[in-house]
Amino acid sequence: AYASLRLGTGLNDINGQPVLFHRALISEWPAVMPSDFTFDLAAFYAAKIAGCRVERFPVRFAPRSHGHSTWDFGLGSKWRMASAVAGTCSRLSKGGAG
Repeated sequence: AYASLRLGTGLNDINGQPVLFHRALISEWPAVMPSDFTFDLAAFYAAKIAGCRVERFPVRFAPRSHGHSTWDFGLGSKWRMASAVAGTCSRLSKGGAG
């Protein structure tokens, strides 16, 4: 909801992996793309701004066979994620992403 409001366009299921896009979208990307998990947000935003059709379809993931998630370890990790999304939204709204 924050990204949609901040960027003025409907964005849903941000970071809902996997993400596929046509190679032509690359020409619509900001000059510098984020190098963290907000890359998906920037690519999705560029697709929406370019008027690309965005399709969502269900993907069945097998249970994790090795290791465990490394991002969700309490309030600190949630704060870092929210801060990164807010920073990328701010840069995108000003015409850049990196």
